[in-house]
Parts: sequence; structure tokens; C-alpha cells
Amino acid sequence: GVLATVSTHVALLPGETGCKLLKNEQVRVECRGKVMLGTMRQMSDAKLVTYARAFDSTAYGSTGECHQVMHVAGRGLARGAAAVGRATTIYRIAQNPSSCSSGLQHGFTEVMIREGGAAGASSVAQSCLQAPTLGGRDTCFHGLGHGVELHGKATSIETCEHLEASFDTGSCLAGVFMQRLLGQSVDSARRTCASEGASEANSYACSVYLGGTLYVNNVTSAARIDAACRGTGASKAVVLGCARGASITLQSSGTAKSCTGLHADLERAECASRLPWIVSGKSLSSLARQCASLDGATGAGCALGVGTYDLCCVDSDLAWASGHNQRCATWFNGQQRTACVDGTKCTRMMTGSRVANLAGIDCVALMAGRYHL
Repeated sequence: GVLATVSTHVALLPGETGCKLLKNEQVRVECRGKVMLGTMRQMSDAKLVTYARAFDSTAYGSTGECHQVMHVAGRGLARGAAAVGRATTIYRIAQNPSSCSSGLQHGFTEVMIREGGAAGASSVAQSCLQAPTLGGRDTCFHGLGHGVELHGKATSIETCEHLEASFDTGSCLAGVFMQRLLGQSVDSARRTCASEGASEANSYACSVYLGGTLYVNNVTSAARIDAACRGTGASKAVVLGCARGASITLQSSGTAKSCTGLHADLERAECASRLPWIVSGKSLSSLARQCASLDGATGAGCALGVGTYDLCCVDSDLAWASGHNQRCATWFNGQQRTACVDGTKCTRMMTGSRVANLAGIDCVALMAGRYHL
């Protein structure tokens, strides 16, 4: 089946064995992407979704190369008469922005925006709103950010800021800054993010991807991450955003426990709050138990992340009206339960829910980890 075929990856398609022998990474990526594209073009929409997602659970799928190969295939799928008709399928595939399969959507988006300009960006944004899950919606707007930074750099931040929901703006800005920081050293990336200081929110969003650059620069221990995030010119927004971004390195095994090694409570909370986005395929009960096993700010940040991801606390409007349901009461202590409920409220407000009674919660501050954890 598809899973068995994908698990081997190398030589999974005719012609791919030759790609493996290429020494230059970019040439190898282009070769593999074109071979993959040839196969994808023959697939039905349903099979394409299954095939692309299957890579995410393989060892190859966890590599940056797999994501870039998908970029190449996505760009190819965006060309031709069938592209518009496949847009909804493409935007339904990925469940988080860093997965292998999300590269397919990112590459597709790049071409749609390059060829369509403002109209293309608007079309992509409308498709993103149809994503069936919050993770898929986040991934889609993240791809929009990549596209507008590549093909409309002068107005990329403004394009994101004009989106209706602040959640979507955040996802879009994440894509802009990830694209902007590609290939930069840690010090260079920190200076780039610090230069966004006129807007604390943008400086924070940029620094999430400063944290993401640490892995490729082999900065993997909590002590070295602290030093990199707190380097010359780092503001509070840079430090906190970097801690959140570094979580993808510290939590590579799917646990928030490593975040406890960071310097201060807010940084530990920021790091742990990203857990649900990194391991989005895990069950709700598994995530909740991980959060419940952690103490202090790390546990509260983890619960905040689960709530922000809209995974717990609210089963229905009835449960929402009561503030929290039995699952939250069972899985979390008082501090964590508050964080989870508040995180869900924030998500619902930012994604256009009709529920707007937030009891004065500052959702922007909440998302940035500054809500009295």
C-alpha cells in the first residue's frame, strides 16, 4: 500500500534511485520533486491526500529535505489547467507548517501568488478559510506568508496584517519571517528580528523562526539555546519568541519536558505551549496527560497550548457556556485548567467564533505567553 511504499522512500518511484546519487542537495531535491510530481499528477484527490500525509510518519518525512522535495512537487501541481480545481485538496493536506506534507501546500501557494499577484493571494486566503482543522488553517496561512514574502516582499507584512482574523495574521507572518530567515546565521537572524522592534508582535513572530534556525545551526541544548536567544540586541519579545521556536528542537521526541531546562518561567511556558502544534497527530488524552505531568509554568504553558489549539475544554456550545467541561477538570490542575480554558477562548475569538465573551482577556498577550501563567 501507500504507507509501505512511502516508508522506503528511496527508489519508491521509477527514476528516484538516480536522484539519490546526486551530491548537491538542491539538485537532488529538484530531481526527487520532479519524480514525485509525475506520480502525483496521476492520482485522484483522495489518493493524493493519503500519499502526501504518509510521508509525515516516516524517518525521511522528519527531514528538511522531504519538506523541500514537496515544495518542488507543489510548484509543479500549481501549473496547468487543473491547478485551481485542486486547490481545495492541496490546502487540506497538511496539519502543521513544519511537516513534510506541508511543503506541497507551500510550493503550490508560491506559484499561485507569483502568477496571480494580489488576486492570487486573495484566492489562497479564501481557500485557507475552508480548511477542515485549525492546524490545516494555520499551515495554509503560513504558506501564504511564504508566498507573499517571495513574490511581493515590499508588502508582505501588510498583506498579512490585512487578514480579518488575528490568528490568521499570526500564521501568515510566521511564513513571512520563516522565508526571510532562511539561510541566515543565528546572530544574523537575531539582528533581523530585533530590527522589527517597532512592532513587538512582529519582532516576536520573527523570533519564533529565529528559534527554528537553531536546530540547523546545531544549537540543541537548553543552555546553548538560552545563550543564542538572549544574545546581543535581544528584546523581551525576541527572547520569548525564540523560546517558542526552539521548542521544535527540544521537543523533537514529542515531549514538553525538555522545556524545563530553559532560563525563566515565561520562556519555559512559551516552549511548552507549542507542543500540540508539533505533535498534532497525537491523541487529545496523550497531550493532556503530558501537560498534567509537568509542574509550574511548563505545565501551564503546555495546557495553554492545548487550549489554543482548540483540542480540549469545549465540546459544545453548552460546555462552552459553562466555561469548562469534565475532561478539563479531570486532566488539569487549577492553574493548568485556567490556561487551557483561556487558550480555547482566545482561539475561538481569533477564528471568528460567535462566542465573544472573553472577560477582558488580552488574546494577543495570551498568545505571546504573557498572561499570568
